[in-house]
Amino acid sequence: MEFALIANADHVPQLQRRKETMQLFSTYMRGEPIQELDGIIPMSRAQMHMMERRGEERIVVQQPHTIMTHRHSELQANVKIVNINFFGVLIEVQEPNKTQEVGRYSRDMSLHLRDEQGEFTIECLIFEMKQNRLRILFKHGSFDVADRLLQYVQRQKEALLVH
Repeated sequence: MEFALIANADHVPQLQRRKETMQLFSTYMRGEPIQELDGIIPMSRAQMHMMERRGEERIVVQQPHTIMTHRHSELQANVKIVNINFFGVLIEVQEPNKTQEVGRYSRDMSLHLRDEQGEFTIECLIFEMKQNRLRILFKHGSFDVADRLLQYVQRQKEALLVH
């Protein structure tokens, strides 16, 4: 196993640094050393463990009870938001018998949120299920929804500071 970073890339290096990413993958797959590749920062296992972990704070929301819906059917589940940030959410399905059904549609569910403008939904990608808890990434396919979610999370954060 080898560890390496692609220099000057964030969380989507295959888009931000396509040439370096492809060169890294193809060199590794050919069994050649990656240590001298341009734009690549080789790292040891110890260095990887010592790296600063960037992550966005997870926010507890004031009104955690909401629903998730399936975009092509009548499936609806009552859920409780455990924590949220701009990139994703941890929820608890309140009806245990629906957890498996919701998890089965890992790419087709949407979370409903409410702000001062009313209700809005954001499409989800469920990537982990443990008992009745689901870890979800948000599909940021709309600038308008992304802006609204960013404002929603910020308001929840501000509300925590007030209380």
